[in-house]
Amino acid sequence: MKNNIKLNDIEAAIALYKKNKFSWNIRPVDWHISTPTGELYPLKYIYAIAIGKNPPQFTTNQAKNAMLHLNLPYVSLRFVKENEIALHNDVDASLQDRASRLHRLETASKVPTKRLVIREEYDRNSDVIAEVLDRAKGYCESCNEKAPFNRLRDNRPYLEVHHIVRLADGGDDSVQNAEALCPNCHRQKHFWLTIFKLIEKFQSMQIEHNK
Repeated sequence: MKNNIKLNDIEAAIALYKKNKFSWNIRPVDWHISTPTGELYPLKYIYAIAIGKNPPQFTTNQAKNAMLHLNLPYVSLRFVKENEIALHNDVDASLQDRASRLHRLETASKVPTKRLVIREEYDRNSDVIAEVLDRAKGYCESCNEKAPFNRLRDNRPYLEVHHIVRLADGGDDSVQNAEALCPNCHRQKHFWLTIFKLIEKFQSMQIEHNK
């Protein structure tokens, strides 16, 4: 396998891939390369274009190992999907037994673990989500209106659990730092948060400019 592949080889391969400049048929694959802008490209096919070989001539693991020195973020679509499904299932199970949920919450870490998928994400505690939804009793904890609709899969009121202080800003993954919101209120919270962040950035730029 080619082990002296460079980053510009991969960038050139992605450009050719986007223009369909290859002679073989593409099939759905699991592992992808993630770009800084969040775009995903099939890892094995990008590597094949970069080294000028047909995909059947090597395995996905061989391609991954040959590009390790480039420190490219690899993304498993199956892993991402499985984790999404697992969180939903854990929340469903947690909602069935509040006593056990509260017991787990007493000793649960408020600092979530993180993993690299398409972007850096936090592994949220399903018991926190379940407890906050249970506390809300189907009503938005911001506008106090009833949830706008029920979920198709279980007919429960649809509310979204929002962290008051963002996890990215050091907020706890805890019941006390979370609230159940209707989609409108949830979007409004994030809208104003974005505005405040932009104001802070602009003020910081002004201070630096005036020094």
